[in-house]
Amino acid sequence: MNEMDKELIKKVLTDVAQEFAFMFADLLSDQQKTQPPYIKAEMSFSGLYTGKAIIVSPDSLCKAMINNVLGIDEGSTDIEVEPKDALCEFLNIFCGNFLTSLAGTEPIFELQPPISGEIKEEEWEKIREDTNYLVLSLDEYPICISVKYQKN
Repeated sequence: MNEMDKELIKKVLTDVAQEFAFMFADLLSDQQKTQPPYIKAEMSFSGLYTGKAIIVSPDSLCKAMINNVLGIDEGSTDIEVEPKDALCEFLNIFCGNFLTSLAGTEPIFELQPPISGEIKEEEWEKIREDTNYLVLSLDEYPICISVKYQKN
């Protein structure tokens, strides 16, 4: 991932996190420890650019995101939203904003619905070290994001 892509991804992620989830993005500190489970969400897109966006985070970030978006207290048992669904929605919003920032508002893109699932701790650790991912912190929770694309 080149520096220009990293900066654009970071800017869009920061904006979406603030506007959608009321969370603040920052650089990840080495002290931030997480616990499984971990969730990976990905979605493909095509149009002027074709590619895939992937977000990986601990389940705890997704739960905090749900609490922020719905305005409920942590630990509330009335939630019927799955953490993986929250991450998919966040990815969907991110992807739309990223493509608009990349290509402008004129091109039309086809976005595939996000898919998600739980990953093992070993895969989480591999992703955190992968240079194709930008690793940030959202309100003290780590989040890894990658966008690979090519112009058609």
